[in-house]
Amino acid sequence: EEERSIEKRYGFVNIGNTCYMNAGLQMLRSVPQFKDLLNNLAQIQEDSHNSAKPPNKMLATSLRSAIKDLDLNDVNPKMFVAMFLNSNPEFQPFGTQQDSDEFTQKVLQSLSGVSP
Repeated sequence: EEERSIEKRYGFVNIGNTCYMNAGLQMLRSVPQFKDLLNNLAQIQEDSHNSAKPPNKMLATSLRSAIKDLDLNDVNPKMFVAMFLNSNPEFQPFGTQQDSDEFTQKVLQSLSGVSP
């Protein structure tokens, strides 16, 4: 009999009705160009001598870290969630049901302000 290798897949932990975020982030994670964008943003930040980062660059950094960590284990996205909610009050209060498409569009809009 052939043994089948089952690849372990990791995901974001739902931390209080964040499934709409998890769905959007999982979808974005599957787009190679999106991962390239996050890596390019990280490189720009490393090359920068300015230690102060605008909020959307911090959001990009925390998102890149969370997505990168998904290659190894399940991820609790609490840092990203906190930063996202802080800069996007229309998605508050925390724990309320939201729309995944609106969230994904807002993430892309936020990152477009920091893209090279």
